[in-house]
Amino acid sequence: MASVTRLDSGGRQGFRVRFYCDKRRREIYIPGTGRKVEALAKTVAGHCDALVLARGHNVAADPVAVAWANGTDGGLRDSLTGWGLADPASPRLSTDEGRLLSPI
Repeated sequence: MASVTRLDSGGRQGFRVRFYCDKRRREIYIPGTGRKVEALAKTVAGHCDALVLARGHNVAADPVAVAWANGTDGGLRDSLTGWGLADPASPRLSTDEGRLLSPI
């Protein structure tokens, strides 16, 4: 189960979402303060829980959580893709042909 923790130290204010995926603790930082940011952090935690649970039981994930994960971008998308919770941004990146250099 994902946990949401408020951070307010070292000039860093925001929320940390922690969850376990493949027996390793994963962490997502969401900057900002206020109730809206806290609600966003709880939503992110819920989506991550759904994705991890489905992956652990080898079943199809909740379509809303999958749409959220595939709709993210930037560093969050890279992290989710690396953890196996989101599809790569480009379909070619899911094959070795798209990720590796070809021989000359």
